[in-house]
Amino acid sequence: MSAPPELLPALQHERDISYWAVIFLLPYDFILRLSLEIQYIWKSPWTLFKALYLIQRFLPFVDCFFLLIIFRFAPGLSEKQCYYGHRALMFTSTVGVALSNIVLSVRIWNFDSAFRHPRSDIQVFEMLVLPIQTHRSLTPLIVAILPIPNFRGCFIIDGDEVYTIWITWLIYDTSATVLMLIPAFWAYREGGLPNLLRVIYQDGALYFMLMLLLSTANIVIIKTLPSEFTLVLGPLQRVLHCILTSHLIIHIRQVASKNIVIESTPL
Repeated sequence: MSAPPELLPALQHERDISYWAVIFLLPYDFILRLSLEIQYIWKSPWTLFKALYLIQRFLPFVDCFFLLIIFRFAPGLSEKQCYYGHRALMFTSTVGVALSNIVLSVRIWNFDSAFRHPRSDIQVFEMLVLPIQTHRSLTPLIVAILPIPNFRGCFIIDGDEVYTIWITWLIYDTSATVLMLIPAFWAYREGGLPNLLRVIYQDGALYFMLMLLLSTANIVIIKTLPSEFTLVLGPLQRVLHCILTSHLIIHIRQVASKNIVIESTPL
């Protein structure tokens, strides 16, 4: 299927946001945080948690950088290659987001047992529902290769069911936000929180609220704007899931190891 030339501005916006998120933001954050990551992650003993953290940390370089850049800028792609390439991109992105949520959940569980059981329930919900919903929403994708000379790459021009993926994330992020805010509120009323728990609740709540807002924005864009804008914020949200999870994990380890008073958060 070929897209009409009038779609070019919308698709160019999607490409520009993807390019900024992947080419600039992801490597920049990795370089900026490398010394802290070496100190608090790489030098720690090898555990399952460390392995999961590193997978979710580096997976965006695979699913976003290689897959997304290839299918945005590669010449001579067929529509079949474009279709299956975007399906692969969405599946790996979904796995990456799920891993980020698992890593963050495990770290919070270690310090707050009251948070463990309700959070594990919504984690199971995400693990069971998200893969099925991702497969169902990606099956009817329609892709396009623009009939314009020297225009590289291909795009999704119709993905009306993709919004259901963000609905699943929205349910998860909303539940997690509530589970973070309720104990934080009661602990504050009873006399405050230790530094470590304050970091967990404060940064964790900010993280989930930001992801909640991004998921909501994605749903609104998909349901109200033309179908060409289906994935305009997708790559950015994918990258932010990884970056903010990594920041929060490192921040928790900083406070746990130094027992310092935190005046602000590095989110």
